[in-house]
Amino acid sequence: MMLQSVRDNLKGTVAVFVLAIFIIPLILFGVEQLFVGSLGGAEVATVNGESINRVDFQRELTLEKQRLQQQFELEPNNPQLDDSVLSGPVLQRMVQREALYQAAVDGGMGASTETLWKQIAAIEAFQVDGKFNSQVFKDRISYLYTPATFLAATEKDFILSHINTGIAGSSFVTPEELKLLASITQQKRTFFTVEIPKADKPEVAVTDGDVEQYYQNNSAQFIEPEKVSIDYVELSLDQLASKVQVSEADIQAVYQEEVSNFKADPRYVVAHILIEDKDGAADKVKEVAAKLEGGADFAALAKEYSDDLGSKQSGGNLGILIENAYPKEFVEAAKKLEVGAVSAAVKTDVGHHFIKLVEKTNVVPPTFEERKDTIAKQLATQLAQEEYIRLSNVLDERTFGADSLKYAAEALGVEVQTSELFSRSGGAGVAAISQVVNEAFGDEVLAQGHNSRVIDVGGVRSFVIRLKEHKPEQLKPLADVKEEIFAQLTAQRIASESAARAREVLQQIQSGKAAEDVAKEAGLEYKLHENASRTSFEIGGAVLQKAFSLARPADGNSVFDLASVPGGGAVVVGLKEVIDGTIEDLVDAQKTGMQNQLRFQISQSELEAFENNVIAKAKIKR
Repeated sequence: MMLQSVRDNLKGTVAVFVLAIFIIPLILFGVEQLFVGSLGGAEVATVNGESINRVDFQRELTLEKQRLQQQFELEPNNPQLDDSVLSGPVLQRMVQREALYQAAVDGGMGASTETLWKQIAAIEAFQVDGKFNSQVFKDRISYLYTPATFLAATEKDFILSHINTGIAGSSFVTPEELKLLASITQQKRTFFTVEIPKADKPEVAVTDGDVEQYYQNNSAQFIEPEKVSIDYVELSLDQLASKVQVSEADIQAVYQEEVSNFKADPRYVVAHILIEDKDGAADKVKEVAAKLEGGADFAALAKEYSDDLGSKQSGGNLGILIENAYPKEFVEAAKKLEVGAVSAAVKTDVGHHFIKLVEKTNVVPPTFEERKDTIAKQLATQLAQEEYIRLSNVLDERTFGADSLKYAAEALGVEVQTSELFSRSGGAGVAAISQVVNEAFGDEVLAQGHNSRVIDVGGVRSFVIRLKEHKPEQLKPLADVKEEIFAQLTAQRIASESAARAREVLQQIQSGKAAEDVAKEAGLEYKLHENASRTSFEIGGAVLQKAFSLARPADGNSVFDLASVPGGGAVVVGLKEVIDGTIEDLVDAQKTGMQNQLRFQISQSELEAFENNVIAKAKIKR
């Protein structure tokens, strides 16, 4: 469907971010991609006058790269991750999502800050020992988000997902629709088959002349694409970092700075009973207060009285107290409680809360041993960065205008490496990097035979390449493809002869001769399949598909056609009778499954219609 990608993305930026959270974009793509891109203009599109800014676009582009890399196990430099490939689809999806979001907000949809923070707190990537950790949250979003922009992204995802579930939840299936579907899916058909088996070899053998003629007439099939191999020198930040020795004193100094900046705020887990401000609220507050004073179970009272539908079934449990997610009065009251204690009714702008402090934990910083390796790697990378920049300049100086790569390799202390032959579509190893492939087939390297410019890949790897070997596009010799052509022509001839024989059998049957007699005279196998269902797979998929695709016979006359059998051979199929299924043919589980499937298909159709309508009306400028 045209908007399936939008629908899939109702899971949202936040879900994608969490999926890829451990792929550090600083290493893969360079942090400058997120912010320096604004030099090209702050706005990349508008939807109904609302801007989509370049920073948000670059963020979504980075997230999409991370998602694809993790889902398909792609190398960071795979051509599928190029901006030129992804920019268009990413912007299209952002525009469509923005149009749908605006329509939802205009229709009165929204989400409270409290609800959004609950959703964020439930994300495992932001938890330590199963509990939300604000410092971990800030650290892990810092590459791409501020807390405010992450909250905004969560809100958009939340609202868009509720459009999806809302429309899906409103779809229904009528008894007539179910009856019609059952008549088709449970249908039974009676038909016969006459099988013309695949021959071991064709009646007319394929000759060398046939092979040569096919080779000449279809030479485009046998073109070997242009290929090159290259010599190259590589400079790697990771390799430089691996040689850097970091002292334990330096690691300790960084660790102590982290500890000094660590906020050891206690972590509170709370539950509540919410009585919303509406008719009878005062009496309800008094009733709950009296029962609490009498020793009634807090969780049981929450299930009975609380107006917070999101927490009442879990005994009012809200999880970790996130200060930004709750009113000031609520937070202050919760922090004053002892573990297990329940507050008096606390008034906020949404109603009255009875708050219970379920748990209070003092947060401690990670130990030195827990942080040691990570800090060491960070320091080594930082120290290597300066050397990497210096050596990048050396690489440029020693290769510019030079007639070889050996001088640069000696200066860098590395070896000149050689790739395998690869085409313009790339290859393995260094040939999987699109920038390298583009340079290898560029005028400077391929036509003029010069060293390439310094090819920077993500700010962490640099290459200079030089042409090693060039193989122009050429026609493969006949000797190399002769066996391939012979096998292909033989298979085609066998299939053609089987089809011709099957047509002869079909013509005899259509002339009025009994199919069973025709088969017997020709030494072929006749089979009658009575009341076969769509799941009678013992018959054979190709034959079954053909039998159920034929038109319903009229006036007692059979309907005939031919079916090709995978691997060779042909089958004459004659449809004799069709018996429609009924709802009674279904057991309860089948009926429920069919109803759910049909409801899903209807909901998808309705959702697509809604999306198409919203986007068609939106005023979009790119």
